[in-house]
Amino acid sequence: FLFDYNQDNSGLSQTELLYSFRDNLFSFFNEADSFNILYHDLQLQKVSETWIPGDTLSIRNAMDSLGQEPFVSYSNIATLLAASIEMAAAENDVKIILISNTDKLDDIPSSNQLLSDLMTLADPAVPVFIADFQNRSYSNYYVNGKRYRGNEYFYRNLAKLTGGDYSTAIDGNTFSECLNNVYHSASESGMIDIHTSLANGFCYGRHGLNETDKLFSNLPYLEIGKFNGEFPFEIDISGEYADDIFSNSITIEKADAIASDSVIKQIWIGNEIQELEKSANYASYSVINEIIEKSLANRILSRYTAFLALEPSMQDLLNRNDDDEDNVLDVDELTTTPADIKIYPNPFTDQVNIEVALSEELNRDEIKLEIYDMFGKLIKTFDAGQFEMLSEINIEWDATNENGIRVPNGFYLFVCTTPDGRITKKLGVM
Repeated sequence: FLFDYNQDNSGLSQTELLYSFRDNLFSFFNEADSFNILYHDLQLQKVSETWIPGDTLSIRNAMDSLGQEPFVSYSNIATLLAASIEMAAAENDVKIILISNTDKLDDIPSSNQLLSDLMTLADPAVPVFIADFQNRSYSNYYVNGKRYRGNEYFYRNLAKLTGGDYSTAIDGNTFSECLNNVYHSASESGMIDIHTSLANGFCYGRHGLNETDKLFSNLPYLEIGKFNGEFPFEIDISGEYADDIFSNSITIEKADAIASDSVIKQIWIGNEIQELEKSANYASYSVINEIIEKSLANRILSRYTAFLALEPSMQDLLNRNDDDEDNVLDVDELTTTPADIKIYPNPFTDQVNIEVALSEELNRDEIKLEIYDMFGKLIKTFDAGQFEMLSEINIEWDATNENGIRVPNGFYLFVCTTPDGRITKKLGVM
């Protein structure tokens, strides 16, 4: 992995970048993998003189050795790429992943010269995969009538010439999405196809919950749907992995199935409404009526029912007389936001940082810092008295409850309560 960083070209700080990168490494790697990290801090640096194993402890130690702000904030992309190519030449099956938000190669002659020099150095070519997370302050330019932004011309041609891939935040991807895209292009994962059925019945209303339509064999597959019939449940899997075609079937007996709750039903209805909305612009009024009925019956908003988004406690608003001045809400009645809260990385795998900035005038005994699950059960409490400054509260949560047991993957709520009010932020554990 190569890091080339410019603090002005994205809203991601070095600390946030590294936390997100670390969590992605936990998801990507296992003990059979190995990696290294190259970066610049006035001089070219390597995290290790040897390849680092991909187990959790080795990843954590490697990231801890980097610190929170190890990079200089200007581009050293040519030196990084040349050093990584020389390093890869001494090994077999090495791939380079460049993580960058710099943009100093928007000069076409300079880009072409560097591409030529790198291809001369890399013989045979070493695949380079680029996660470009620059999303602001980029230049626009045209080459042969095609528009490019930032280092896009250089990156696309480097990926093309080396057999790599390129993903950019300018297209709307987050940093994690950019990194995921190029990692899965670089890995040995193949494409798969999955079909669900029942031995005595059928499945229908399927909705894939993965972020992309492409299914990779080294990633969890998430699908929600309905069925009519009886177990056993059958899953047919086919695809291609490392150039080999495979096919397999899995049978799930009723005793092995896990009953879910009403949240799954809401997820399915939400996806069903989304699919209906995609055709609603050209459909009959019956489709629009179906969307409205499902939305109201299940309390899930759609584009046609957003104006009805009143909680039960707000129903009295419907009975107010707009001409009655006594019904005008005074500014002092409004709930204030008592805290500035920043959470990263989110979602996370191993640890999340929760930064809270409160007024120093508050009484610590009246401050609650808590984490709840989506059913309202209290999971974890943090004592505000342990922090020296209320304006600089930094909570590190390792996804465990009060008993030190890791909580299940899913969504949780961080709630900060003070005498001035309450603010809630959603956390994702994966």
